[in-house]
Amino acid sequence: MKIQRRIRRAAASTLAALTVVASALVAAPPASAANGGPCDFAVLIGVRGFTAPGGTGTSAGGYGWTAGGYGDVPQAVVNKYNEEFSWPTYEISLNYDAGGVTPSHVWNGAQNLANEINWYANNCTYGPAILLTDHSLGAAVIVNLLVNADDYLTAKARSMVRSVQLYGNPLFYAPGRSWSSGTYSGQGIISALSSAASNEAATASINSMFGTEFIEDNCYAQDGYCQAGKALDGAAHNSYTGGAATLGGYSLGERLIIWSRGAEDDGEAPEYSLPAPGSGELPNLAFITPSNADEYAVEIEEMTQLLEDELQ
Repeated sequence: MKIQRRIRRAAASTLAALTVVASALVAAPPASAANGGPCDFAVLIGVRGFTAPGGTGTSAGGYGWTAGGYGDVPQAVVNKYNEEFSWPTYEISLNYDAGGVTPSHVWNGAQNLANEINWYANNCTYGPAILLTDHSLGAAVIVNLLVNADDYLTAKARSMVRSVQLYGNPLFYAPGRSWSSGTYSGQGIISALSSAASNEAATASINSMFGTEFIEDNCYAQDGYCQAGKALDGAAHNSYTGGAATLGGYSLGERLIIWSRGAEDDGEAPEYSLPAPGSGELPNLAFITPSNADEYAVEIEEMTQLLEDELQ
């Protein structure tokens, strides 16, 4: 199945709105980052990993929590961000089912995240800038959203996504990604199930739609969740709180400062292919959404079983 994506420019009004947001970066920042309203300068959304506990309270868009629900790694990123920057920021965690590592859990998270971001696009006159951070399964949720942004997000919502920090990403794929960090080889346990060509195509899709300056994918070399073939060591998988995540809170804001993502509107993005149903090759989960999942029901069932076996 051939799928083509065209990079679309946001409407002139949206670009004007983002210019207002960008100009705020050169003004004297307010006193506190943690007390922003939903339509203020920025919205920071943390997406917890597999089995991390949920939070409480309901976010402005209805798909997040206003207290807790981050998990240790995203919480460390949020804490560092608040230490380093004082822009008015509305901070929430994503409310989604993180109780299993299956395609349906990824889609549930991506759709809820899209619904939350689209709410700000639909209800806020200017911006706000959307900042995303995560851990583990949460990283797969964000990658699925970014690869399929044309399907999940409105044009204005896409243009609002300004900065992303990924940690322990099971869809990690180092080759060809200038934004991979921590290790420059290997792939995550989900990416390892699909072909190199489709992993590279996922990278091309993100690069062509968003550019490369807005995202960083952090993977420690001994983290078996983002380096398939290594031991699934929980200590290694959660060790980002002591290093990369702390730095990531700073990087999250720095990437917001460099707010022009550099994506080129040069016509068609590179083509990519999903394997034909029944071909024996598993599809890349980054490309699969509920809209095309029915065609790959057998392959998705096999992928789910392989993941469940791996994590036992």
